[in-house]
Amino acid sequence: MDIGQACFGSAYWPLNEAPWKVFEVIHERQIPMILVHDNSRPPIPDSLRAKLESSDTILISAWAPQNAILAHKATAWFITHCGQNSVLESLSHGMPMIAWPIELDQTTNAMYIGDLKHQVGYELLEVLERDESKPLRRGYTPRGTLDAVEKEIRIVLQNAFGLDGAEKRRNAEIFKEKISHLWDKDGDARLELRRFVKDYLSEDKIHNLSRL
Repeated sequence: MDIGQACFGSAYWPLNEAPWKVFEVIHERQIPMILVHDNSRPPIPDSLRAKLESSDTILISAWAPQNAILAHKATAWFITHCGQNSVLESLSHGMPMIAWPIELDQTTNAMYIGDLKHQVGYELLEVLERDESKPLRRGYTPRGTLDAVEKEIRIVLQNAFGLDGAEKRRNAEIFKEKISHLWDKDGDARLELRRFVKDYLSEDKIHNLSRL
């Protein structure tokens, strides 16, 4: 069976109980997963940790080589907080994502990942922490219950390993192909760097970088 990876980066972790419900469902469905969780995070409840550690399908690790896992042919999905680096690494390997943003640019990245724009993954909404002081997320307010979290993740996982998920993987592969050519001679990244050099650096510095 295809493997998933769950990682919220080096500085973030959801502060509500949603992760425990999601990982419980993943364990129940016997989906192989590498869960990156160290002692700086909120502790995994003892009862759930016992289940996960005794499982033949789930590995808990304080650190994992993210790029290597995303590049591996056995990896199917990446549960991510949608930090810019994680999103770019994922798409560089043609890896579709299950988006679980927490703050900052992550929320925008998650919307683009989902059906709103690029359709290279699923944007989770019920897992988000409620904050009545902030505007509604595109008109949607999470119900704030673990039952709602469980229902959403079950639907997402069913779709992810079905025809809809296969389509999102194909979309992610298209991104992989595009990204692989960004630094070609006339690739977008190289052209933009040249444009930046021309617009913002002095003539002597431009001469030194003329080999770009």
